[in-house]
Amino acid sequence: LLKRKGIKAIVTLPLMTDAGCIGFVGFDSLSNADVFGRAEIELLKVLAQAFTNLKVRARNEAELRQVSAERGMLLDTMSAQVWYLKDPGTYGLANRAHAEFLGLPREAIQNRKLTEFLPPDVAAVCLRSNGAVFAERRAAQTQEWVTLKTGERRLIEIFKNPFLAADGSVAYVVCVGQDTTEKHRLQAEMLQAKEKAEQIARAKATFLAAMAHELRTPLNVILAYSQIMNRECAECPQKKN
Repeated sequence: LLKRKGIKAIVTLPLMTDAGCIGFVGFDSLSNADVFGRAEIELLKVLAQAFTNLKVRARNEAELRQVSAERGMLLDTMSAQVWYLKDPGTYGLANRAHAEFLGLPREAIQNRKLTEFLPPDVAAVCLRSNGAVFAERRAAQTQEWVTLKTGERRLIEIFKNPFLAADGSVAYVVCVGQDTTEKHRLQAEMLQAKEKAEQIARAKATFLAAMAHELRTPLNVILAYSQIMNRECAECPQKKN
Protein backbone atom coordinates (compact mmCIF):
# COMPACT_ATOMS: atom_id res chain seq x y z
CA LEU A 1 0.00 0.00 0.00
CA LEU A 2 2.81 2.43 0.90
CA LYS A 3 4.69 1.64 -2.31
CA ARG A 4 1.64 2.31 -4.46
CA LYS A 5 1.31 5.71 -2.75
CA GLY A 6 4.99 6.46 -3.25
CA ILE A 7 5.64 6.62 0.46
CA LYS A 8 9.13 5.47 1.34
CA ALA A 9 9.05 6.16 5.11
CA ILE A 10 6.30 6.87 7.63
CA VAL A 11 5.89 7.32 11.36
CA THR A 12 2.48 7.73 13.06
CA LEU A 13 1.08 8.21 16.55
CA PRO A 14 -2.51 7.65 17.71
CA LEU A 15 -4.63 10.49 19.07
CA MET A 16 -5.75 9.08 22.42
CA THR A 17 -8.42 10.42 24.76
CA ASP A 18 -10.27 8.96 27.74
CA ALA A 19 -12.86 7.67 25.30
CA GLY A 20 -10.19 5.84 23.20
CA CYS A 21 -8.42 6.47 19.90
CA ILE A 22 -9.94 9.29 17.85
CA GLY A 23 -7.43 9.28 14.97
CA PHE A 24 -3.80 9.30 13.95
CA VAL A 25 -1.14 11.87 13.11
CA GLY A 26 2.15 11.14 11.35
CA PHE A 27 5.08 12.10 9.13
CA ASP A 28 5.92 10.45 5.83
CA SER A 29 8.65 10.78 3.23
CA LEU A 30 8.18 10.48 -0.54
CA SER A 31 11.82 11.01 -1.47
CA ASN A 32 13.98 9.06 0.95
CA ALA A 33 13.55 6.05 3.16
CA ASP A 34 14.63 8.11 6.15
CA VAL A 35 14.66 6.82 9.63
CA PHE A 36 12.92 9.48 11.71
CA GLY A 37 15.03 10.64 14.63
CA ARG A 38 14.16 11.38 18.22
CA ALA A 39 13.55 15.08 17.49
CA GLU A 40 10.96 14.29 14.79
CA ILE A 41 9.21 11.79 17.04
CA GLU A 42 9.07 14.26 19.96
CA LEU A 43 7.65 16.89 17.60
CA LEU A 44 5.10 14.38 16.43
CA LYS A 45 4.12 13.70 20.03
CA VAL A 46 3.60 17.42 20.61
CA LEU A 47 1.46 17.65 17.47
CA ALA A 48 -0.51 14.57 18.49
CA GLN A 49 -1.24 16.07 21.90
CA ALA A 50 -2.20 19.42 20.36
CA PHE A 51 -4.58 17.81 17.86
CA THR A 52 -6.06 15.67 20.65
CA ASN A 53 -6.64 18.72 22.84
CA LEU A 54 -8.33 20.54 19.95
CA LYS A 55 -10.58 17.56 19.29
CA VAL A 56 -11.48 17.20 22.95
CA ARG A 57 -12.08 20.92 23.31
CA ALA A 58 -14.34 21.00 20.26
CA ARG A 59 -16.30 18.03 21.59
CA ASN A 60 -16.63 19.57 25.05
CA GLU A 61 -17.75 22.88 23.61
CA ALA A 62 -20.39 21.13 21.51
CA GLU A 63 -21.63 19.22 24.56
CA LEU A 64 -21.64 22.44 26.61
CA ARG A 65 -23.67 24.23 23.93
CA GLN A 66 -26.14 21.35 23.92
CA VAL A 67 -26.48 21.39 27.70
CA SER A 68 -26.82 25.18 27.69
CA ALA A 69 -29.52 25.00 25.02
CA GLU A 70 -31.41 22.34 26.98
CA ARG A 71 -31.21 24.35 30.20
CA GLY A 72 -32.30 27.48 28.38
CA MET A 73 -35.27 25.63 26.89
CA LEU A 74 -36.18 24.30 30.34
CA LEU A 75 -35.98 27.75 31.95
CA ASP A 76 -37.95 29.38 29.16
CA THR A 77 -40.82 26.91 29.48
CA MET A 78 -41.19 27.64 33.22
CA SER A 79 -43.97 29.94 34.36
CA ALA A 80 -41.80 31.05 37.29
CA GLN A 81 -39.44 33.96 36.74
CA VAL A 82 -35.75 33.03 37.09
CA TRP A 83 -32.66 35.22 36.94
CA TYR A 84 -29.37 35.56 38.75
CA LEU A 85 -27.36 38.47 40.13
CA LYS A 86 -23.61 38.94 39.68
CA ASP A 87 -23.59 41.50 42.48
CA PRO A 88 -26.32 43.46 44.31
CA GLY A 89 -26.83 45.80 41.37
CA THR A 90 -26.02 43.72 38.28
CA TYR A 91 -28.14 41.15 36.48
CA GLY A 92 -26.68 38.04 34.89
CA LEU A 93 -29.00 35.96 32.72
CA ALA A 94 -32.79 35.91 32.95
CA ASN A 95 -35.46 33.63 31.55
CA ARG A 96 -38.27 34.62 29.21
CA ALA A 97 -40.92 34.82 31.95
CA HIS A 98 -38.99 37.49 33.87
CA ALA A 99 -38.31 39.55 30.76
CA GLU A 100 -41.99 39.38 29.77
CA PHE A 101 -43.03 40.37 33.29
CA LEU A 102 -40.88 43.50 33.05
CA GLY A 103 -42.09 44.11 29.49
CA LEU A 104 -38.51 44.30 28.20
CA PRO A 105 -36.39 42.22 25.78
CA ARG A 106 -33.87 40.01 27.53
CA GLU A 107 -30.91 41.87 26.05
CA ALA A 108 -32.18 44.99 27.83
CA ILE A 109 -31.80 43.38 31.28
CA GLN A 110 -29.16 40.64 30.94
CA ASN A 111 -25.69 41.68 32.11
CA ARG A 112 -27.03 45.16 32.86
CA LYS A 113 -27.18 47.34 35.95
CA LEU A 114 -30.70 47.22 37.34
CA THR A 115 -30.64 51.02 37.58
CA GLU A 116 -30.58 51.02 33.77
CA PHE A 117 -34.05 49.48 33.38
CA LEU A 118 -35.86 49.89 36.71
CA PRO A 119 -37.36 53.14 38.08
CA PRO A 120 -35.17 54.79 40.75
CA ASP A 121 -37.51 53.97 43.67
CA VAL A 122 -37.85 50.32 42.65
CA ALA A 123 -34.10 50.01 42.00
CA ALA A 124 -33.36 51.41 45.48
CA VAL A 125 -35.58 48.76 47.15
CA CYS A 126 -33.98 45.97 45.08
CA LEU A 127 -30.47 47.17 45.87
CA ARG A 128 -31.15 47.12 49.60
CA SER A 129 -32.62 43.61 49.64
CA ASN A 130 -29.98 42.26 47.23
CA GLY A 131 -27.20 43.81 49.26
CA ALA A 132 -28.50 42.12 52.42
CA VAL A 133 -28.38 38.67 50.76
CA PHE A 134 -24.81 39.22 49.50
CA ALA A 135 -23.69 40.58 52.88
CA GLU A 136 -25.40 38.00 55.11
CA ARG A 137 -24.74 35.09 52.70
CA ARG A 138 -28.09 33.44 53.40
CA ALA A 139 -31.33 32.95 51.51
CA ALA A 140 -34.14 35.48 51.81
CA GLN A 141 -37.75 35.89 50.75
CA THR A 142 -38.99 39.34 49.80
CA GLN A 143 -42.04 41.02 48.28
CA GLU A 144 -41.30 43.96 46.02
CA TRP A 145 -43.55 46.28 44.04
CA VAL A 146 -42.30 46.81 40.49
CA THR A 147 -43.44 49.51 38.10
CA LEU A 148 -43.66 48.02 34.61
CA LYS A 149 -42.88 49.77 31.35
CA THR A 150 -46.63 50.35 30.92
CA GLY A 151 -46.75 52.20 34.24
CA GLU A 152 -48.66 49.39 35.96
CA ARG A 153 -47.48 48.40 39.43
CA ARG A 154 -47.22 44.68 40.13
CA LEU A 155 -46.24 42.81 43.28
CA ILE A 156 -43.61 40.08 42.90
CA GLU A 157 -42.62 37.56 45.56
CA ILE A 158 -38.92 36.66 45.25
CA PHE A 159 -36.84 33.85 46.74
CA LYS A 160 -33.15 34.79 46.67
CA ASN A 161 -30.62 32.00 47.15
CA PRO A 162 -26.86 32.77 47.34
CA PHE A 163 -24.25 30.36 45.92
CA LEU A 164 -20.93 30.50 47.72
CA ALA A 165 -17.48 30.30 46.17
CA ALA A 166 -14.65 28.18 47.60
CA ASP A 167 -13.45 31.10 49.74
CA GLY A 168 -16.90 31.55 51.30
CA SER A 169 -17.81 34.69 49.36
CA VAL A 170 -21.04 34.94 47.39
CA ALA A 171 -20.35 34.02 43.76
CA TYR A 172 -23.87 34.88 42.58
CA VAL A 173 -27.46 34.91 43.78
CA VAL A 174 -30.21 32.97 42.00
CA CYS A 175 -33.64 34.59 42.16
CA VAL A 176 -36.99 32.89 41.57
CA GLY A 177 -40.01 35.17 41.39
CA GLN A 178 -43.76 34.84 41.13
CA ASP A 179 -46.29 37.54 40.28
CA THR A 180 -48.58 37.69 43.34
CA THR A 181 -50.53 40.85 42.43
CA GLU A 182 -53.86 39.04 42.01
CA LYS A 183 -53.30 37.02 45.17
CA HIS A 184 -52.58 40.23 47.07
CA ARG A 185 -55.71 41.86 45.61
CA LEU A 186 -57.91 38.89 46.60
CA GLN A 187 -56.47 38.86 50.11
CA ALA A 188 -57.14 42.60 50.42
CA GLU A 189 -60.73 42.10 49.21
CA MET A 190 -61.26 39.21 51.65
CA LEU A 191 -59.89 41.30 54.51
CA GLN A 192 -62.12 44.20 53.53
CA ALA A 193 -65.15 41.88 53.36
CA LYS A 194 -64.28 40.43 56.77
CA GLU A 195 -63.98 43.89 58.30
CA LYS A 196 -67.31 44.89 56.73
CA ALA A 197 -69.01 41.75 58.08
CA GLU A 198 -67.59 42.43 61.55
CA GLN A 199 -68.80 46.02 61.32
CA ILE A 200 -72.31 44.84 60.38
CA ALA A 201 -72.28 42.32 63.24
CA ARG A 202 -71.28 45.04 65.70
CA ALA A 203 -74.02 47.35 64.37
CA LYS A 204 -76.58 44.55 64.68
CA ALA A 205 -75.55 43.82 68.24
CA THR A 206 -75.76 47.53 69.11
CA PHE A 207 -79.20 47.78 67.49
CA LEU A 208 -80.54 44.72 69.34
CA ALA A 209 -79.17 46.00 72.65
CA ALA A 210 -80.81 49.38 72.06
CA MET A 211 -84.11 47.78 71.02
CA ALA A 212 -84.08 45.54 74.09
CA HIS A 213 -83.65 48.61 76.29
CA GLU A 214 -86.39 50.53 74.48
CA LEU A 215 -88.84 47.62 74.69
CA ARG A 216 -88.05 46.72 78.29
CA THR A 217 -89.45 49.98 79.78
CA PRO A 218 -92.97 49.84 78.22
CA LEU A 219 -93.15 46.09 78.82
CA ASN A 220 -92.38 46.62 82.49
CA VAL A 221 -95.19 49.21 82.66
CA ILE A 222 -97.65 46.82 80.98
CA LEU A 223 -96.61 44.03 83.35
CA ALA A 224 -97.14 46.30 86.37
CA TYR A 225 -100.62 47.34 85.21
CA SER A 226 -101.49 43.69 84.60
CA GLN A 227 -100.47 42.77 88.12
CA ILE A 228 -102.56 45.65 89.58
CA MET A 229 -105.59 44.62 87.55
CA ASN A 230 -105.21 41.01 88.68
CA ARG A 231 -105.15 42.11 92.32
CA GLU A 232 -108.22 44.30 91.86
CA CYS A 233 -110.10 41.51 90.13
CA ALA A 234 -109.17 39.12 92.91
CA GLU A 235 -110.80 41.43 95.46
CA CYS A 236 -113.99 41.74 93.39
CA PRO A 237 -117.03 39.77 94.89
CA GLN A 238 -118.11 38.49 91.53
CA LYS A 239 -114.66 37.09 91.09
CA LYS A 240 -114.89 35.35 94.46
CA ASN A 241 -118.33 33.82 93.64
